[in-house]
Amino acid sequence: MNKSETDFDLFKNLKSKIEQIAVSPIFFVGTGLSMRYFNAPSWEGLLREVRESWDRNFDYYLQAYKNGSIYELEKLAEQLCEMYYEKLSDKELEPNKDKVYYFKKRITQIIDDYMLSHIDTFEDNIEIQELKKTSPSAIITTNYDTFLEKMFPDYDVYIGQQSLLSTNLGAVGEIYKIHGCVTDINSLVITQSDYQNFELRELYLNAKLLTLFLEYPIIFLGYSLSDKNVLSILTSIIKMLPNEKVEELSKRIWFIRRNDTENDFMKVERINLGEGLFIDVETFYLKDFSILYNLLATSKIQKLPIKFLKYLKSNVYKLVSSQVYNPKLLNVNMTDIHKLNDFDNISNIIGLSFSTETKYTKDILTRRDIIEPLLYQSDCEYKESAIKFLVQNASTILPIHYFLNGLAKGKIDALVESVDTSDASKSIIKSRITTQQNYKVSIGVNNEYFFQPDIISNFELNNENLNQFIDAYCTKKSVLLSSKNTVLKYFLLELLKYRLNELINTAIVINNRISILQCITHLDRDFIKANIEDVYKLLKTLDNQNYDADFRKVICHIDQIIYGNFS
Repeated sequence: MNKSETDFDLFKNLKSKIEQIAVSPIFFVGTGLSMRYFNAPSWEGLLREVRESWDRNFDYYLQAYKNGSIYELEKLAEQLCEMYYEKLSDKELEPNKDKVYYFKKRITQIIDDYMLSHIDTFEDNIEIQELKKTSPSAIITTNYDTFLEKMFPDYDVYIGQQSLLSTNLGAVGEIYKIHGCVTDINSLVITQSDYQNFELRELYLNAKLLTLFLEYPIIFLGYSLSDKNVLSILTSIIKMLPNEKVEELSKRIWFIRRNDTENDFMKVERINLGEGLFIDVETFYLKDFSILYNLLATSKIQKLPIKFLKYLKSNVYKLVSSQVYNPKLLNVNMTDIHKLNDFDNISNIIGLSFSTETKYTKDILTRRDIIEPLLYQSDCEYKESAIKFLVQNASTILPIHYFLNGLAKGKIDALVESVDTSDASKSIIKSRITTQQNYKVSIGVNNEYFFQPDIISNFELNNENLNQFIDAYCTKKSVLLSSKNTVLKYFLLELLKYRLNELINTAIVINNRISILQCITHLDRDFIKANIEDVYKLLKTLDNQNYDADFRKVICHIDQIIYGNFS
């Protein structure tokens, strides 16, 4: 039996299953792939390099965080973050940055250096060239580096846990970097505090991932079977599934591991997830990954260019959501899709096409359709439909000025009058357009609650410290128990005013979501305008996609300040 026949037998079940499901797999990519292709350090190695040249041996710190057979590296990272800050020179300090910024900045520099020192080798690396020929439906990674973006330049990149939570997962040419990216220093998840914040929303994340796990083949690359990130995701997903679904899932999850021997092999391995849960998966131990990549690139699945699929996905959504039959929107023609490069400037493609000259309308809207374009600063192609929706739902608190931006007054008046609804509803909308509204939510009476500036500036931003401080303050000032929450809100308001950038990614924000939202309505126009990017980041952290009244009032407050024509 020659090598090609051996390879076929090794991957026979995997190939058959993928072709049976008839969709390209999703890649789950871990550090092992970066270590393989540009010698990137492991997590431990990364921390070791951060403290390179320090007086004390790294192993001294490492051993302090040994818990049984594992090292609690996120706790070590938390300590190193503090130590790294203390070793900075005055010249290295930047205005308005917190301690963790400098630590994460150093992390990104180390990773970038590894990439840059090996990038010239990519063209001659057969495995990398074969990897580039594959077309995974989507890629989910916990890696910080930009290796995957270079391999798949046509894919859209979403950075951070929130970006995945706020996106409709379509698995069409997307890279989800759930632990952040070197291109956004503050997005990195590496310290204990980062992981705690990440875990607060992990249930939402895993619920979204469940839909992918149920519909796509999943290939894990660069992860060990004991990786804490993998175990956490699989545990959450399996808890949601009945036993028969777990068995079905196990047949389309594969792990690819490094093999240092000459003979490749596959074996079924059990991943124990605790609480009596487990999943059996096929694990391939390979010396040469290009064999697998080639199989995926040549499997009998009809593959279309990622640019085309993204174009198709976007326009089908527009067509369906408009709920209006329009023959101009559809054309039929025969073109070789693989010869097209620019899918944004075409009107005809194989079988089905979309007229870019036909104005897009959307008649079925939800609160999400009204809030997200403003919150995520994305292009909105259905402003006129949105205005009509707002007239029909005049009694609901929703932003409006964003959608008026760029429209003439006569056009706006005509849109309002065209809606088949009561005169009262139209009057409400007209009043909101022309008269400044008060979206401020009461946070209680301020009975001269005062916090020294040095307390605000030096306050350690974590929940335990916050609770202890509020308790101590109330005791010292003899504040009634019924007013304790008011004290908390006024203190949070001060933190928003003076430490907004640092506060955004802390557990304080998640644990005090409603109070934070109420406090934002007390931030004045000048502050909002001067700090609008950080305000948007904060709101994205607070976005649980329920769009409750407190959240919508904040959005309206921001909308009125940024887009309203009020001085």
